[in-house]
Amino acid sequence: MLARIKEEYDRTGDTERAVGEGMRRSAPLIVAAAGILALSCWWAPKPLRCLHRRIGVKEEPQEVLRREYV
Repeated sequence: MLARIKEEYDRTGDTERAVGEGMRRSAPLIVAAAGILALSCWWAPKPLRCLHRRIGVKEEPQEVLRREYV
């Protein structure tokens, strides 16, 4: 995103336009990356689930977390 902003600034010399255009051109990529990251946190492939079971990684219910940090 910063590279796109700089390219636009170098081309136009207008800071506001450069930021707006850089964000507009980078937004689809950033949204896609965020979606992939969110999906990968929610969905774990079978080998990763097996590893989590082996080393004891598990999710705690919200009540337990609240009780520990309140």
